[in-house]
Amino acid sequence: MVWETQRYISPTQYEHFLVENFKLDRAIFLRELKKPPRAVVWPFGRYSDLTLNIAKRAGYQFSLTLDPEPSDAADLMRIARYLPTRDPKLGDEIEYLKFQDRLPTVQRLACLNPAELISDDAKEFDRRLGVVIERAREIGVTNVLIPAAFVDHNQKVQSWFPNSVTHVQSDYLSRLVWQIRTRAGVAPTVSIPLKEMQDAGMTDEQIQQWFQDLGRMVPVQSLLFNDLNHFENPRLPASKAEINGFWQTRKVRNLLDLTALPAYERQALKGIWQVDQYRPNVQVFTIKSGLDRFSVSDAIDLTLFKTSFQVNAFSATLQNIDRAGLLTTESVRRRVGVWLSDSMPPDSASLKEASLYFQANKGTALGWCPNLWLENIPNAQEVSPAVSAARFPLKP
Repeated sequence: MVWETQRYISPTQYEHFLVENFKLDRAIFLRELKKPPRAVVWPFGRYSDLTLNIAKRAGYQFSLTLDPEPSDAADLMRIARYLPTRDPKLGDEIEYLKFQDRLPTVQRLACLNPAELISDDAKEFDRRLGVVIERAREIGVTNVLIPAAFVDHNQKVQSWFPNSVTHVQSDYLSRLVWQIRTRAGVAPTVSIPLKEMQDAGMTDEQIQQWFQDLGRMVPVQSLLFNDLNHFENPRLPASKAEINGFWQTRKVRNLLDLTALPAYERQALKGIWQVDQYRPNVQVFTIKSGLDRFSVSDAIDLTLFKTSFQVNAFSATLQNIDRAGLLTTESVRRRVGVWLSDSMPPDSASLKEASLYFQANKGTALGWCPNLWLENIPNAQEVSPAVSAARFPLKP
């Protein structure tokens, strides 16, 4: 969406805006160079299925993105390119261009409830957001999980972004995602309360429209769903190579057979595809909570196994993950982890103990919820030495 005269323009207006801009570009090239343009380089590498289709209709033959993945000669409209930044070493550039071992070596995830930040005073909201950003940096998390919606006590779905289906609690999500990404240097992950939305009476059509609006309105990098347990089905061929990057999980995901999935997961996959139209390369995370859950799908970028902060429960979960063989292969080990969840946030000592035990047992991804950002629980300064995924210590 484009913000114009303090309002969002409609999808139809946005498409017209793009069409006219491509026409203008073509006219300038023909006037000045006597030749039509053949290629488009997307500003900041940002594009969508819509912009690709409009570029094709305007006569462009190929386009250049900043997707961190190998290019496919069969898809000239998505030619990836590498943008060196911060004076990288030659060895680092060579490794980058090999597109090998691109999975994160460590991930730390903490949840954020946007309701914590609500204030009628804009300055107070900004102050609270600043506290969240600084605390995220101090703890050293890699991802902040933010819900896109919730179901209120009247069983009505309330969303944190403008959409054409549900009531909008506040238009916070897009701002939170952008500020956390740019100011904290942390990847925002949008969690989807899909089961709750279904239980609240939203139809399949309404849910898919909601996902489409989410893709249009929010710069989503990754989506989190609970219990995606069947993203491997009988019609999906077994992977012949190790997963080394998110582009490979996406290819596997696109092979999934919708008809072989249960209703909940079918709705989730369709929603992922809706968002991917507007946010190409969106990643998919899941938190598994069932008893028969210690498996990982090559169609999912990160699988977290839910447990509590209690030492016995945590260690038992980790043992089950190990018995399932999920910590032996590097390409699998980096895509699994543990999600610590309880009614209250963990105290600093418990989180430190869990993190150190997890690392000692070859774990790479660890998340927790709840997390009281404004009250500083758990204490950022105390847990950071054991929990932080930051490469360098935070400079005050």
